[in-house]
Amino acid sequence: MSAFNAETMLGLAAVGLAVLVSAPQLAKLLRSGDVSGVSVSALSNSTISFAAWTAYAIVLGDVWLFVSSAIGLPGMLATLCLAWRRGAARSMLWLPMLWLLLLAAIACSDVLLGTCLIPPVIGASVLWFVLPAGIDAWRSPDVSGIAPGAWWAVATEGAIFVAYGIAAGVAATVLYGTLCLVGAVGVLSRLLVVAVVTSPSQPRTAHQRRPRHGVTMSLLGTSG
Repeated sequence: MSAFNAETMLGLAAVGLAVLVSAPQLAKLLRSGDVSGVSVSALSNSTISFAAWTAYAIVLGDVWLFVSSAIGLPGMLATLCLAWRRGAARSMLWLPMLWLLLLAAIACSDVLLGTCLIPPVIGASVLWFVLPAGIDAWRSPDVSGIAPGAWWAVATEGAIFVAYGIAAGVAATVLYGTLCLVGAVGVLSRLLVVAVVTSPSQPRTAHQRRPRHGVTMSLLGTSG
């Protein structure tokens, strides 16, 4: 397979994942209104990062990177607005402002001083999403508002971005994808721990087994 075809296929996959990455959480908020374990700070940081990636893609002239970032931005913004309205966790709200100021400072440094700090900084941008999301998930005793499907999408997006970054020679996307994978594992691990801890350990009848099956299917992302 040629490098062009590989980049095209991975670019198309990245565009699809950009649409899907916020869809499970947005759908769960619309359907249930449950925001337990959902972090407004993480969603705010992710919205800022989508905007930053869109601008960075324009500078690079990378069409696939631009399309995937620009398409993902509205869905993440909608998720943020809905989570805010429903009263999601608002701890660490200083982080989005810090992230925005850091991006502005780095951009000015690169333009005015000729530094080259944007690629590693924007490559690590997903940390501003997965870190507060993971912290709030592990701190919260109730994580029923978190959509597992969203984090499976983040993990898949991470794998695709790593592959695309290697094929296209963009180091920032490799770093971004790697951190996506690590962050997704952290949140999904928390959901697994809660599912195991809250599941009864004593023998149950066939009727009693149904709730545990529901927890398992929910962790796999099939029920939101």
